[in-house]
Amino acid sequence: MSDHEKIQQQAAEFVMRRDEPGWSSTDQLELDAWLNESMAHCAAFWRLEHGWERADRARSLYNPSAERPPRRPIMWRRAAFALAASIVLVVGIAAVLLWPRGPIYERQYATRMGQHGFVLLPDGSKIELNSDSRMRAELEPAKRQVWLELGEAYFDVKHDARRPFVVHTGLRDVSVLGTKFAIRRYTHKVVVSVLDGRVRVAAVGDAGRIPAAFITRGNIAIAEGSSTLILADADTRIENDLAWRDDMLIFDGVRLADAAAEFNRYNQQKLVISDNAAARILVGGTFQRRNVLGFVRLLSDAYGLRVEKTPTTITISQR
Repeated sequence: MSDHEKIQQQAAEFVMRRDEPGWSSTDQLELDAWLNESMAHCAAFWRLEHGWERADRARSLYNPSAERPPRRPIMWRRAAFALAASIVLVVGIAAVLLWPRGPIYERQYATRMGQHGFVLLPDGSKIELNSDSRMRAELEPAKRQVWLELGEAYFDVKHDARRPFVVHTGLRDVSVLGTKFAIRRYTHKVVVSVLDGRVRVAAVGDAGRIPAAFITRGNIAIAEGSSTLILADADTRIENDLAWRDDMLIFDGVRLADAAAEFNRYNQQKLVISDNAAARILVGGTFQRRNVLGFVRLLSDAYGLRVEKTPTTITISQR
C-alpha cells in the first residue's frame, strides 16, 4: 500500500468514527494531532468530509423536508467516501499546498467556464470557486488576504483571532475572523451572502468615507457604487444562489432573461432571448446547470416558445 493510500484509509477511518455516537473529546484530540502532522492529512480528510456534505446537500435539494437518513453500513460508507475522494477537483498550483519557509505565501487560482474548483489554504480555510472565476491568495504571519478578481467563490474561513481574513473585490473589502460566506463579483456590483458568523463589508478607495456594513447569518449585502443594500432573513435565496456548489441551478420566480444569463455562465452554447415578452416570463425549478438543452425543452413545452439552434446559440422567442 502506498503512502497516499494509507493516508486516504486513515482519513476515511476518522471520518467514519466521527460520524458514530461514541465520538469523544479524546477522539477529537487524536484527530487534531493527526491533521497537524501534515497538510496531506488535512487535504485527504477534507476531501472525504466534503464529499459527504455534498451528498447531504444534494439530497436536501430534491427533498428539503427530509430528515437525515439512518446511518449507512460501514462498507457502504467506505465506498461512498472513496467515490467522493475520486471526484473532488482541486484547482491551483497543486492539490496539497505546504506552508512555505518564507514569511509570505502566495498562489493564484482560476477555473474555466463550467469548472468547479476546490482550494485548501495552509491555514485550514477552504474555498470553492465557481465557473470562470479567478483569485489570488496571500497569507502572512499577521494577516490573510484574498483578491477575488473575477467570478464567484464560497469561503469557509478557519478562525484565527491573530490574523484577520480579508477578501478584496475592488469595490468592497470583506473582513472576517472565521465564518462561512459567499461573494459574487460583477462588473459594477458585489454581492456578499453570509451562511454563518459575521462579516464586515467596507468600501475602498474614494468611497472609503462610506460607513462599513456588518452582516450576519442569513443576510445578503448588495454593494454598488456608494450604496449598500442589506437583505435580512434571506436564507432561502442564499441556498438557491449557492446551488452551483452541487452543480445545480435553482430559480424561484425569476425572469427568463436572468435564468438564461445564469445558464450562460456554465455553457459554451449561449441562450439568447430575442424579445421582451419572452424575457419577462417568470420561471422556477431546479435544473442541472450544464443541461441547457433540457431546460430549453421544458420551456418550449410549458410556454410554447419558438426555439432556434445553432452550434453556438439557442435563440428563444414568442411564437
